[in-house]
Amino acid sequence: MAQPVGQTGTIDVAGLALTVTPLSIAEEAALYDRFKRAAENPYQRIAGMLAAAAPEDRAEMVREAVRLHEAYGGAGPAAVEEYRRTPAGVAAELHARCKKATPGLTEAGLAAVVTAANAGEAFAALQAVISPPKASATPSTSPG
Repeated sequence: MAQPVGQTGTIDVAGLALTVTPLSIAEEAALYDRFKRAAENPYQRIAGMLAAAAPEDRAEMVREAVRLHEAYGGAGPAAVEEYRRTPAGVAAELHARCKKATPGLTEAGLAAVVTAANAGEAFAALQAVISPPKASATPSTSPG
């Protein structure tokens, strides 16, 4: 079995306590591939704008998104990271990292809890567990 990467910890998302567990390297790669596919989908990238747009403007928005996607190709790392921080991306990552410790946890259930208002906070809490700050290797020279 592949060695897990990362840390274990508990975070709170809208009053829901979730235990984050490490993923294997293969699971990390699969999660990144999922984010990349979502970021590359021109419809996914404009879904929020489409929902807010007037119905008569939506067809032109889709045409322009497809044109830009065809002209510039797939998503780069910045687009993947941008998607990862969306409510859908945060819910997907929480599900992937918390489902082992929380039987019955569903991505749909998390999607109902992770909103635009709390996605940033949930993402930051998750990052604090999976990528904790590194301790300084240089000893302090301050008096004290």
